[in-house]
Amino acid sequence: MDRKDYGTINGKKPEWLFEEYCDIDVERLQKDLETMYEHLPWVDWQDADDSDSEVALAWKEATDTRVEERYKGTTRGKRARIREILWHHRVDSYYQEIKEQYKLIGGTYARMEPRSSYAWHTDKCIGFQIPVISNEHCSFIFELDDNVAYAFKPKPGKGYLVNNFVRHTFINGGDVPRYYLLQILNPKALLDPEYKPFVRSSGFPYREYILSRDYV
Repeated sequence: MDRKDYGTINGKKPEWLFEEYCDIDVERLQKDLETMYEHLPWVDWQDADDSDSEVALAWKEATDTRVEERYKGTTRGKRARIREILWHHRVDSYYQEIKEQYKLIGGTYARMEPRSSYAWHTDKCIGFQIPVISNEHCSFIFELDDNVAYAFKPKPGKGYLVNNFVRHTFINGGDVPRYYLLQILNPKALLDPEYKPFVRSSGFPYREYILSRDYV
């Protein structure tokens, strides 16, 4: 696995930003997403009101093994439907295969509206992002300093390791929504032989990262 060479920008070489890490069968993920959509109409968790907040939360944390604790206050019928869909995505889905193979934790299906962007932010983790349905006008953007940014376009069919410690945003400049899966790489996975080439090529301070997180 070759280290990405970003060149020198304003005399400063950027730290590791992302890695196109693996191939993903995106058609299987799209089928999983379609199955969920048929049984659980999409509700954006950021815009949900009290009447649909439980459904929105199900979309937000559709792959989270801790999620059932958060549905104790729901009605019996809605809770049963949510549990059925969550169970499928924890046990039978292609996503579960990906999660186990690459040692991921958490997990969120997300949708980004056309012609929209996120505020600049950081997340204290190595992210694992998989575009499920996207378009050519979508870009992940890192802020390198006050005057310089670096952008790349994630492609469906690929899984990306992303340095979320670097200030970043995302833009969907297309005319259609973007659907994707967001996960976190288990810090202790960096001790596994699977990730040794990545650790060596990226220069990421994995020991400090492992000590700073406690997901396991």
